[in-house]
Parts: sequence; structure tokens; C-alpha cells
Amino acid sequence: MEKAKKEIDLGMGDDKLWPSMREFYIHLARTFMSFERQWRQDYPKTQTDSLELPIKGYIQGEGELLFTKEPHKSGHSYRGVVDRIDRDPEGRFYVLDYKSSDHGTTQYKSWLEKGELQLSLYAMALEQGLGKSSAEVLGAAYFIVKDQNRKKGFNTNKDPDFMNVGKLDSEDKKEIYQDMKEVTQQLIQSIDQGHFSPKPKDEKICTDCQWKTLCRYPQLSQ
Repeated sequence: MEKAKKEIDLGMGDDKLWPSMREFYIHLARTFMSFERQWRQDYPKTQTDSLELPIKGYIQGEGELLFTKEPHKSGHSYRGVVDRIDRDPEGRFYVLDYKSSDHGTTQYKSWLEKGELQLSLYAMALEQGLGKSSAEVLGAAYFIVKDQNRKKGFNTNKDPDFMNVGKLDSEDKKEIYQDMKEVTQQLIQSIDQGHFSPKPKDEKICTDCQWKTLCRYPQLSQ
């Protein structure tokens, strides 16, 4: 733990806080390892394929495909890093995005309404070849580190216990992809046209936003 603290240059406002923080991180690591050991026992054929996988390509403002490996007229450079990808025996992917807590995360049915595009975009990008290899994505979920759960996301695996998240069939997944594609392409077209009006989906999130002092949203300056 001390070595890791030095490697990442973890600064503390008061060094007296470090012992309690150290114990917290050790507890978190042990809990994580215990969860992973149990997961491996329950699903021994599922392996971790990649950690912090860079994805790189182009995101399209129009057209059938949202992502391409080569540039097109309506395309923009797209880069991201997928925290973790697990793979089943058939080579199909499960996307996991680590979060320190579940604050601001929702189930897949609310992603469109809440503007949560990250997991679905990562899943689509991987299926459309922006990772080291393309493969079907059977599920995508937030991995909440605080309480070690994967309960928010989607999963098309038929096993009722695997990734205890929202179950859906392949047609429902296609519908999610299509909805996300349309919303994303509308955003790209709007940006291309120079429309950058600040319009938060929910003003309540402005209270905790770290950028609120710089934001041009009129209500924040009243």
C-alpha cells in the first residue's frame, strides 16, 4: 500500500489522515478479492479478457453504423478506455465500468432519459470493431466498488444468476443500440452546427457539479 501511494503520488492535505485511509483501501481491496474469488468459483469458464482497454476509431454523425475504424465525411475521432472486459467460452464480451459508488448510475431502462451513454457506446464500439477484436457484447454493467455489486446494466445471458442486472433479449438490445445511436448522432449534428446551449436534463445535478462556476446555464447565475 505504501508503494502504491508513492507510485501514484497520492497527496494528503494532512498526513494524519493517511492511516485511516490506508485501512479503508486495504479493506476495499480485500473485499474486492473476496468477491472476485467467489465469482470465479461460480463462473469458472468466464475469464477477464482486457483491463483498461483503449478503443479508438471514428464516431459518425449519420449513417447506418455509429462507429467505424476509418474516417468518413460525417465522422469525428473517438477514443475511450474500457475499464474491464470479461469473456465467456464462446468469446462473447461483458463490459464492466468501475464506479466508486452508485451515485448517478441507473438501470439501462433509464439510460436514455438520464443521458447515460457510456456503457452502451462502449458496447457498440466493441461490436463494431474499435477494440483489439470485435465480438458480440452480451452484457454491460457498472461495477460498484463500494459494495461490490454489478446490479445496474443489461444482460442477454440466459443464466438467471449471471450478472444480476436487467435481463433483456437480443431484440431489446438492438432497440437500445438504435435509440442510443439516434440520440448520439443528433448530438453530433447539433455540435457540428455550432449549437452548444447548456441544457441539463435535471437541474438537481447542478448542485454537485464541479463545473457549475464555469457553466453558462442561465439559472446558475441568477
